[in-house]
Amino acid sequence: MEEQRRSPTAEKEITKVVISVKCRDLPVEKSFAVISLHSGSYMNEKDTVTTETVERSSSPAFRTPLLAVYKFEERQMVELEVYSAQEEVRHGERRVIGTCSVSLGHVIHNGGQIVAQLDSGVGSGANSGRAKCLFHVEEYGGNKETLMLKLSGRGLDKKDLFGKSDPYVIIEKRNDKGRLVRAYRTEVIKNTLDPDWKPVKVSMDKLCGGDFGREIRFRCFDWDGAEGDPEDKDIEFDELIGEFFTTPSDLLDGREICFDLVNPRKQKKKKNYKNSGVINLKVISVDSQGSFLDYMFGGTDLCFTVAIDMTASNGNPSQPTSLHYTDPFTPNQYTIAMQAVLEIVQDYDSDQLLPAFGFGCRVPPDYRVSHEWPLNGDSNNPFCHGAGGVMEAYRQCLDEVRPSGPTHFAPVIRHVSRLAVGHQDGSRYYVLLILTDGTIDDWTDCKRAVIEASYLPVSIIVIGIGNGNFTEMELLDQDVWLLEEGGQKACRDIVQFVELRKYLRQAADGTESVRWSKVALAKDVLQELPSQIMEYMRRRKLRPGRHGAQQTQQGASSMVG
Repeated sequence: MEEQRRSPTAEKEITKVVISVKCRDLPVEKSFAVISLHSGSYMNEKDTVTTETVERSSSPAFRTPLLAVYKFEERQMVELEVYSAQEEVRHGERRVIGTCSVSLGHVIHNGGQIVAQLDSGVGSGANSGRAKCLFHVEEYGGNKETLMLKLSGRGLDKKDLFGKSDPYVIIEKRNDKGRLVRAYRTEVIKNTLDPDWKPVKVSMDKLCGGDFGREIRFRCFDWDGAEGDPEDKDIEFDELIGEFFTTPSDLLDGREICFDLVNPRKQKKKKNYKNSGVINLKVISVDSQGSFLDYMFGGTDLCFTVAIDMTASNGNPSQPTSLHYTDPFTPNQYTIAMQAVLEIVQDYDSDQLLPAFGFGCRVPPDYRVSHEWPLNGDSNNPFCHGAGGVMEAYRQCLDEVRPSGPTHFAPVIRHVSRLAVGHQDGSRYYVLLILTDGTIDDWTDCKRAVIEASYLPVSIIVIGIGNGNFTEMELLDQDVWLLEEGGQKACRDIVQFVELRKYLRQAADGTESVRWSKVALAKDVLQELPSQIMEYMRRRKLRPGRHGAQQTQQGASSMVG
C-alpha cells in the first residue's frame, strides 16, 4: 500500500487586524488619541497611528484605526494615549489626559473588544479618574469564500513523440501591479488528451482579493517528463498547450463553461487555427471558511496543560548541575521554556486555570512512581492560576518529590485526550506542553496515544531541555509522513518539537539573554499551532461560534452607550 505523503508546510500568510478605540467621560471635550501596537523581543517594534481630533464631545469615538500585523506566536501589547486638544500647544507638546495598555490576545479572546480604565495623566483634572476606553479589534478585510473548481479537458494537442500529452493546468491571478502570477496548479495526468483533473480548492481572497471582475488566466501545459515528482517541477521546460482568460464572476453563475485553449504562437502562424483543445470548468461548491481569528473571536478556549519531566536523569534539584536547580538570580531551562509559552497563550484561556503535572518522580506520602503528579499536590484540583501559578507550584514541588523514572509520555497524553473527548464542538482546543530532557521509555504506547489524540481537539508541544538525545521527539514531529503504529495511523500532525539549547545564548547581561531566548523559542514553538487548530476545525466541519463573546459585547455596549 502506497504511503501517504503530507504536503510541505505552506508559507505562512500574513494576518492583519484593525484596532480602533472609543472613550467615555474624558475631562475635556476636544481630544485626539495615539494608538500603538508593541511587539518584538524587547517590545521595540512599534506600529502607530494618530487619530483625528474630535470636538464637542467628552465621549469621542475616534474614526481613525490602526492597521497592524497580528502575530499569535508573540505577545503584542496595544497602547493608547489620549491627548487634550483644547489648550494651545506649548513647546510642541500636548497635555496627556491618560494612557492605557492591554494584551492584543486578551482583546481578541474577549470577542474583539474590551473596556479598560484610562490611567490619568499629570494635571488631567479631578474627573479624569472616571475615564474609560473601549478597544475594538477585528480582522482586516478579505473574502473568506472558497470555491471547489472542477476542470476537465477534451481534444488537447498531442505533444509527446511516443505518446499523447501529460497535461496540467496553472491558474494565474493579477497582482496589485497588474502582473500575472501563479496562484494554483492541478496535478499532472499522464498520457491523455482528455484529462479529468481532481477538484481544485481555490480561495477567492487569494485569487482576486475580493474583486470579482479581476482577470484570471488558465494555462495548460504538457509536463516534460523530467525525473522526480511532477508537482515539484517548474514550468521552464514544459510546453504550453493553450490558455484562456476569464473572471471570478463568470465562474460563479453555476453553469459549466467550455473554454477554447488558445496557443498564441499557433494562432499567429495558422490562418484557420481554432484551438488546441477545450477545457470544461465548473464551480461544484462554494464554502465560507472561517479564519483562525474567527475562532478566537468566537471564544474558542485554548486549554493548556503542562507536563514536566522529573526523572533522575535531570539530576538532584538541590545541586547546581541539575536541570531543575533553581538559582535565585537566573531561571533554569524549564522555567525559561514554561514562561516563554505560557505568558503568551494564557490570554486565550478564559479562566487562565492551567493544570500542571510532573512525571517520572516518586511522590508523597508513600513515594511511589507517578506519571501524572499535580505540581500543586492536589489530585482533585491540579489547576494553577496563570503562568505565575504554574511557576510557583513547580518551585514548591521540587522540595516534595524525588526524581526517579522511567520516562513515560502516554499517561499524560491520554489524560488530556480524556478531557478533549467531551469538547469536540469547537468550544475548546487542548494543548499539552511537555518539557523533557531526553529518551522516551514507553515509545510504542506513546505513539499510540499521539495517534489517538490526532482525532481529538489536541496538539502536543515538546520542548527538549538540556543536551540529551532527542531523536525520538523528532520522530514524533512528523512534518512529512503521518505517524503510524501497529496498523493505526494519525489523521493529522499534532506534534511540534524544538530543542531549547538552540535558543539559548550567553550574554554579559543575563536578563537580556533570557529575554531573547524566550521570545525566539515561543515564536518557533507556537507557529504551527494555528494551522493545527484550523485543520481540526475543517476536518470536523466546525464553524466559528460565539462561545462567551456575547456577554463581553453587551458590557462594552453599555460602556459606550
